[in-house]
Amino acid sequence: MRTGTFQFAGYCAWWQTWYQLFVGEPLTKAEAACEQAEETCHKIQVGRFVDWCRLVHQAILNLQGKSEVPWILKGDVYDENDKLALAFQLNDLVDVFRITFYKAWLRYLFGQPQVAVELFRELEPYAVYGSGQYFIPLFYLYDTLANAALADLQAADEHPQILERINRNLAELDVWVRFAPMNHQHKQDLMGAEKARLEGRYWDALKLYQKAMQGAREHRFLCEEALAYEVCGQFWLRQNDKEIGQFYLQRAQNLYGLWVLRLK
Repeated sequence: MRTGTFQFAGYCAWWQTWYQLFVGEPLTKAEAACEQAEETCHKIQVGRFVDWCRLVHQAILNLQGKSEVPWILKGDVYDENDKLALAFQLNDLVDVFRITFYKAWLRYLFGQPQVAVELFRELEPYAVYGSGQYFIPLFYLYDTLANAALADLQAADEHPQILERINRNLAELDVWVRFAPMNHQHKQDLMGAEKARLEGRYWDALKLYQKAMQGAREHRFLCEEALAYEVCGQFWLRQNDKEIGQFYLQRAQNLYGLWVLRLK
């Protein structure tokens, strides 16, 4: 800001918002970071950055139960329909990608895998505009998890198509894992666990669930550690082992509580 490069100051303010959200900082802290970022971007008059920060802000409010419908980005600071229309009007296709990602992500987190899968496929043509951004590996992770969850609701003859998509996501994530394993290895382990589960390789799945939990914990990705416990707990429930399943789900609940997630 001292050199007058306000655009980059806006980028830095915005990066702080989604960084704190996705590494699993307590949502109350991430919310405060959003408010500060919005104020900064408003002061330096970079209006589009204010909208980008408010997208993250509204997602955080939703996760804390501060919106009417937790999977719809509409509330005190943001309206997904208005902002998506504006992004198309401005030909801001990066923002189209991000808005649709958040919509799909929330649908998955709140137990709507079919809608999540539809939205992830809707945003896929815009993924090229997000190249190099952290949202790309997140897309591979949550698209895989949503498709794996949807597979449980579908006939077995539809599984090959889902596995083909999961294999593609795993291959695409390889380069991210190679250059930053501390950020992405546990994501790939969780994706691999769900693939192994769908293929009936349950022992391999369990080993990968454990690796995902350990990796997320070691590198302090609180929300993804909680997610790994939750997905593993669901695995055990599918095996009709409620006692072990509830153990993992209670651990996930405790971790989500540290994240200050109110609706899980």
